[in-house]
Amino acid sequence: MTLSRINPKVSPKKSYMIQPKCSTNIKVKQENIDKFCEFIKHQIKYGAKKYAQNDTKEATDLICEAFGMEWRLGEMYKRLLRFKTLQKEYDLFKLAAECFLVWIQMGYHLGENHDEDIDLK
Repeated sequence: MTLSRINPKVSPKKSYMIQPKCSTNIKVKQENIDKFCEFIKHQIKYGAKKYAQNDTKEATDLICEAFGMEWRLGEMYKRLLRFKTLQKEYDLFKLAAECFLVWIQMGYHLGENHDEDIDLK
């Protein structure tokens, strides 16, 4: 069943599937992971300057303290929807940075033991 049959307002010509522009394989992933991590590192450092409220906190830190982690998860959902619509690289970097911040805020960086399916050896 097509989406246009479910919702007649949706044009049958409009695709709701994002089509990859490149194929991927282990070699491509290994060759590009450092580049991707550098973009995320830049995003985190840039955000610390751009959104700084004082010497230790960004605006998003204060927002999470006031409204909880659900706010950050909502930001992540917004980025997913924006990426689906616009397919901008920027939204992927923001999303990856948000994942890093959730990892920090949940205290996972403090643990020596991680989920059983995570092995850094």
